[in-house]
Amino acid sequence: MNNKKKLFIAFLIMLIGVGHPYLSVATSYVSSTDSISIWTPRLHNPVFVEPGKQFTIEIVANENLNESDWTAQVENDLQHWTCQVTSAQRASIDHTTRPGWVLTIQLTKDVSPELMKLVVYHRSGLRLSSERSVYIVPDIEQDFYILHQSDQHLTGDSAKVARGTIGPRHEGGSKQAIQWTAPIVNLINPRLVFQTGDNMQLYANEKDWCGMEEAKIRVDRFLTGLSDFTVPTVLTTGNHDLGWASYVEIVPWRKWYTQHVGQRAFSFRMGSMYVLSSEWTSNEFVKWARKNYADSWQDSTIRYRLLISHFYDGLDGWTTIATEKQPCDLLLVGHIHRTRLVQTSPYKVLSVASAQDYQWAAFFNFQRTDTGWVCDEASKHANGINVHQLLGDFGTPTVSALYTFPNNGKATKNQVEISNSLPHEFYDGRVRFLMKKGKYTVDGGEVLAQYNTADGKKTAVLVKVNIRNQSTSTVTIKKT
Repeated sequence: MNNKKKLFIAFLIMLIGVGHPYLSVATSYVSSTDSISIWTPRLHNPVFVEPGKQFTIEIVANENLNESDWTAQVENDLQHWTCQVTSAQRASIDHTTRPGWVLTIQLTKDVSPELMKLVVYHRSGLRLSSERSVYIVPDIEQDFYILHQSDQHLTGDSAKVARGTIGPRHEGGSKQAIQWTAPIVNLINPRLVFQTGDNMQLYANEKDWCGMEEAKIRVDRFLTGLSDFTVPTVLTTGNHDLGWASYVEIVPWRKWYTQHVGQRAFSFRMGSMYVLSSEWTSNEFVKWARKNYADSWQDSTIRYRLLISHFYDGLDGWTTIATEKQPCDLLLVGHIHRTRLVQTSPYKVLSVASAQDYQWAAFFNFQRTDTGWVCDEASKHANGINVHQLLGDFGTPTVSALYTFPNNGKATKNQVEISNSLPHEFYDGRVRFLMKKGKYTVDGGEVLAQYNTADGKKTAVLVKVNIRNQSTSTVTIKKT
């Protein structure tokens, strides 16, 4: 079927359809050269934006589409918010390597500050979506903290031993352990969680790997494990994910991974902070990454440069990005399965213990000053100081919430007690109450958003709470 016929059929469906005015029954639309999809942002490469502000997206599409016929929305599991597409134009995308579309999208001011799915429509019948890709931040320049994890080495679904792996030695991490971690992370509410490579155990060595079909299953298993996180999860690749150039089936595997997961090297902004994710085992995108990083030094609005990669081979490493003359502020890596200060000068390089064992994670708090960002943890990096196991045996949580009544939308009052055994105060913690439809007030926290669910039967109340260190924090809610 040629493109004109496809567009005509989609237009007829639109005329007789119901629901969204631009939505056809088709959710998969194939162009003459490639599958049409949202290229950025993706779940591993999100965008950070304040309510009422704009962000840009890239779409893989060669079709001759009308520029004025795009619409978009962001949505969570309870509601959606319509956005304005302020511009749409054909342009070079994917580091200017291929044609596509670039859209500028503006959020409404009343959108809830949560991690959202992006959905884009075109009057021709296209419906494109990108899960967990738009993170709405109340104030992009406010103090924030992150978590750094690495080396999940995920292979199987269920944990078989106490530490969360599928075996007693080095058989690999489990999806279940990552899912055990999600409620903890969601309460803590870091601005993002880095996963810096060897996220899956696909390649063991040059000729030993799990095979193409099993590798695809493990990638989706890992991404499914992250799907319960209500904060962004930013990824980079490692040697057990993407291998080295000499590894078996490396060319078709890297091609599939790129098409399925998305851009493998990328940068993004969080206000005055620049973040770059680059690869250690491949120089396929190193030229782009080095130029992008060098160009960041021409931007006077950048106050901090935070880099992630799987590992670091020194200033003369073949995939090293930051230089002695243009040092980054911090580089976070993994690979060695140890919490270490890898390098101190001309910039700090810090590694973290393997997350497959009790979900080790490093905590970094960034404070905004008149001259930029400071992070004390970058100088105090050690196990038991800023690096902790998030889980105990078989998923016992370090941070947990206990509700008086089930948090399911049937109550008009509730209370949650949040217990924190970690030595950090999570001043930007989150709880989201789901209540009977109405107006609510809270005690012990700050209401960030209050909205009715799409079915009109319940009300969601998003609350910011200061989760005190090694203590219990209480938040109560009642109908007004």
